[in-house]
Amino acid sequence: MYRIELNSLTVEDKDRVKGEIVRIYSRYNIETTVNIVENRRLKTTAGRFHPHGMTIEMNPKYYREFGIDRFIGTIRHEMAHFIQYIARGYTGHNREFKRICADLGGTMNQKMAADTCPDNGTTAYLKSDDKWHYRCPCGQIEFKTKRRIKLNNRICRFCRTSVRDFHIKQLR
Repeated sequence: MYRIELNSLTVEDKDRVKGEIVRIYSRYNIETTVNIVENRRLKTTAGRFHPHGMTIEMNPKYYREFGIDRFIGTIRHEMAHFIQYIARGYTGHNREFKRICADLGGTMNQKMAADTCPDNGTTAYLKSDDKWHYRCPCGQIEFKTKRRIKLNNRICRFCRTSVRDFHIKQLR
């Protein structure tokens, strides 16, 4: 029926997740097997559903950062994708998905939830860490970015030094 491999959860939280999956399976009379696994490579995504492997991947960092209630809300969101795929053969964030997700009590971003189910909207997102640190030799300009910036036509507004000559340090 379902397979759960969420090793970073406590025993009590695993039991809560299993109870939630059983509730969803019985509510929608689902007979297809779904695999719920952790994927530590996810950076800012809380979870995702892969229809071809019938797999829901969950980000363990999301559980650690926001707790079990938000984590279960994300599982409900991904289960809504799963149910929509079983019923219609496709996934997406259309009206039918929003109806199923609201029925399950899954979380959605505020823009998606605005018209149909504003109570399910969330602003809690994982943030990726900065990767690059740039510092001008004059010491007036210093900034961090997530992605490496293009070095063409950028200069320090104080000393007119090209960004190519900045001290660049990779943080992670």
